Formats: sequence, C-alpha cells, structure tokens
Amino acid sequence: MIAIGSAEKIKSIVAAKLGLEENNIRPDTTFHKDLGIDSLDLVEVIWEVEKKFKVTIPDEELERLHTIGDLADFVDQRI
Repeated sequence: MIAIGSAEKIKSIVAAKLGLEENNIRPDTTFHKDLGIDSLDLVEVIWEVEKKFKVTIPDEELERLHTIGDLADFVDQRI
C-alpha cells in the first residue's frame, strides 16, 4: 500500500527534476516508459529521495523500482 505523503513528495521531486506537472504523475507512472527518464536523471531523483526521506536505496534495489509507486513503497518500508 502506498502512503499518500511519501508518494506525493516523490511526485514533487520527479516533477521538479523533469519539469513536469505533478498532476501528470501517478503511482503507476513508470520512470523509463512513461517519463522517458534516463539513468542519470534517475540517479539524481533517487539521490533527492534518499536525502528527503533519509533512506539509502541500494543499487540492486534500483532494478526493482520501475514506477513512482514502487519507489514510494520502498521508502515507506524504510521510514
């Protein structure tokens, strides 16, 4: 289950990084297919999320995080 607070904050981070409107980003929005995010942008988003939520996201976990919701779920499990 996705906590509203973390998902909204992650949407805000992604929107700011990519210059998008937050209302165009949903929990099921994929980083690569829907947002066209490249690996450098994804690393920068992950870094911002780690800083904001004070969590560490190991590189091996990145392979499992395909959507905004996946990332929010991961963060929620760590905070």
